[in-house]
Amino acid sequence: DYALAREVVFRLSPDIVDQAPDQTTGEGIEITRQENPNLIVRQLNPFTYPFAGMDVFLVIGLVENTGIKAQQGVEVEIMFYNSLGENLGTMIGRLLVQTALPGRVYPFSASIVKEGEETALKDWTDFQASVFSHPVFGEGISYQDFELSVSSANQESDGKTVVEGTLTNLGTQTVLAADIRIGVMAFDLDGVLVGVGNGSVTSGSSLMPGQSMPVRAVIEALSAEPVRYQFFAEASQ
Repeated sequence: DYALAREVVFRLSPDIVDQAPDQTTGEGIEITRQENPNLIVRQLNPFTYPFAGMDVFLVIGLVENTGIKAQQGVEVEIMFYNSLGENLGTMIGRLLVQTALPGRVYPFSASIVKEGEETALKDWTDFQASVFSHPVFGEGISYQDFELSVSSANQESDGKTVVEGTLTNLGTQTVLAADIRIGVMAFDLDGVLVGVGNGSVTSGSSLMPGQSMPVRAVIEALSAEPVRYQFFAEASQ
């Protein structure tokens, strides 16, 4: 489970801070995250699914950047409460892209790894979500001028869903296939996000403007039956 593994690394390394190069000296400078009112949680879907012999509590959702600036280091902090107003635990989710461009909507995924909280969180009746970020440093660090289409989606015997399709470069830059991160979202009949996954380009070494490549992504778990899938992609520059 990519989202779970990434969250484990984040939780086990709390002292790691994001760094950005100083534009004058080239040396690393510490970036402080701040709550960002321009980043709005549009959907939030908590659910459990079986993984490695246990029930994993997972939260997926959508965040929209309603501001005029690109944002990085976007984190969604979700605090869960029971019917008595008691705090059951906090989950931290991160976007499945590095940079949130203005006017766009992106999925996030959060899973709990702190021992003892997972059982308590199943009794939640209310939650409060806050979104944090830091501004983009430098230029050309995220390339998202792609068009993606879905050709097939098949559920495997282990419960995973494999989604395949095509990626087309609509921009003016040539990008390396190894630098392209592919994601996929699954929606139910009512337009509710029920699953997110990660993938990659499956062949080719570089993608020139106007060219296309096949892509493949895997969704580990679904909260409901999907009827529509949507790819998204980002390349680091």
